Amino acid sequence: METTAQLLKAFLGGNESAFKVLVEENEDLIYNVVLSIVKNEADAADVTQDVFVKVFQKATSFRGESQASTWLYRIAVNTALDFNKRKRNHHLLSFANDLLFRYRRSSVSFNHPGVLLENKDNAHALFDALDKLPGKQQAAFVLFYMEGKSQREVAEILGLSVNAVESLMSRAKQKLQKILFNYYNRQKNEND
Repeated sequence: METTAQLLKAFLGGNESAFKVLVEENEDLIYNVVLSIVKNEADAADVTQDVFVKVFQKATSFRGESQASTWLYRIAVNTALDFNKRKRNHHLLSFANDLLFRYRRSSVSFNHPGVLLENKDNAHALFDALDKLPGKQQAAFVLFYMEGKSQREVAEILGLSVNAVESLMSRAKQKLQKILFNYYNRQKNEND
């Protein structure tokens, strides 16, 4: 199995089948990252396709200053965040769409491959809370805690310093703790 960097190099050298292999070997990883950000399977599939279109278009811009997988993650995270931003802006155009968007956000519906059946309620609460974080905080949290990337890798993917990532993570954890604390208190009060 060739590395992502080798496949990119082969593709740039004229081997078009290398791009197909690159997609096949990275598709699931990229889809999972995107799904963690956009929280909808259909949207995640579309955004994943967009990611690989961008990879195809921008392959010549890969200079090897970072790992090829980091470069792929950066494109995936930025494409997913841009999608969410466009989606939010679109919904702000009309009052009815805004109400519908709020309803959909409060009832996250997707099947993330990493979520066990017995943890779905907790996962829905977590993903709902994640959706309330600013884009960079959300991306840093997803990459670090859900994708298992190191802080240095997260910094490379997001184009930030390690200190900036630490700050993002700290603010994200504080905000998530507050959101989830309120959520579980409401749940407890409803069940009493």
